Formats: sequence, C-alpha cells, structure tokens
Amino acid sequence: MNKIEFLRQLIGQSSATPASESLSFSSLSEGVPLGALSEISGIGKTEFTVRFLAEHKDLQAAWLEEDFNLFPGAFYQRQVNLNQLLFIETGQQLFWALQQVVCSQLFKIVVAPQKFKNLKDLRKLQLHCEAHNCSLVLLADQASSAWPIALRVQVHKDLVLQQKKRRRAL
Repeated sequence: MNKIEFLRQLIGQSSATPASESLSFSSLSEGVPLGALSEISGIGKTEFTVRFLAEHKDLQAAWLEEDFNLFPGAFYQRQVNLNQLLFIETGQQLFWALQQVVCSQLFKIVVAPQKFKNLKDLRKLQLHCEAHNCSLVLLADQASSAWPIALRVQVHKDLVLQQKKRRRAL
C-alpha cells in the first residue's frame, strides 16, 4: 500500500459520522442531543425544560437569564436538584456569558433564552457545544429556522409536543 492509498484510508475513517450521544428524556424518544443546540419553543417551554432537568438530577446544569425572574422554589417543587443547578443573571452580556459557561466544561446542560438573530453567533455556540460535549437548550417564544439548531421542539400549553427538526451533527 502506497502513501496515497494509506492517506485515503485514513480520511475515510475520519469522515465517518460518529453516533451522537443524547441525554434521555421521557417526553422525547430520541432524547436531547449532547454537543448540540436544541430549541424549545411555545407556551410550556419552561415547564418542559424543568421536567428535563428533573430527570437528570446527577448532572451539573446552568440556567442563564438576562434579567433573573425565575422562582427557584418552583424548580425544587418539581424535583430538580438545586445543588446541581447554577442560576446566572447576565444582563446585556448573554452571548459572552453563554460562551464562558459552555467552554468551562463544568456543565453538561446549559439553558438560555434564544435571543440570537445572527447565524454566526449560533454557529459559534454550536462549535463550542460540539467541542465541549455540552447540551445547550435555547428557550424561544417562536420557533426559528436557523440551521445550527439540531433539535427543535414546540411545546403547547397542554404539553403536547411537536418535534420539528433534527439535524445530524457535522
């Protein structure tokens, strides 16, 4: 085997797409992907996300808000382990704080509002999540069509789910 054939063989091995990991969730058959962006939209998005966190009591999670208006007691009532959850108020520095939290590798689950209109920002977050094997859950009022988002779920007021799209990791 010459060098060119050897290199082609190596390229072929590295181009195989690895099976992406996901965090199990009783409300989603495929779970929530690790190393990717997920978007939860609709009226029941916060309740849906809190239920997801309650199923992963053993994982460190961070919840970022520009202006903190959540009631931690409600999380406790829904069986979320508050010792594993860090609430962060970011003010006007949401994107910067989100990058720092994801890159810290301290959290497997990060929740933040979907305030990003710029595709470059979403792509940066996607690359950070892939590099640090972190699941970033973005909460949106309305579903977006941005391509870096791997999983879109629309939650209705009665918590009926509609899975919109699942994109394979690049």
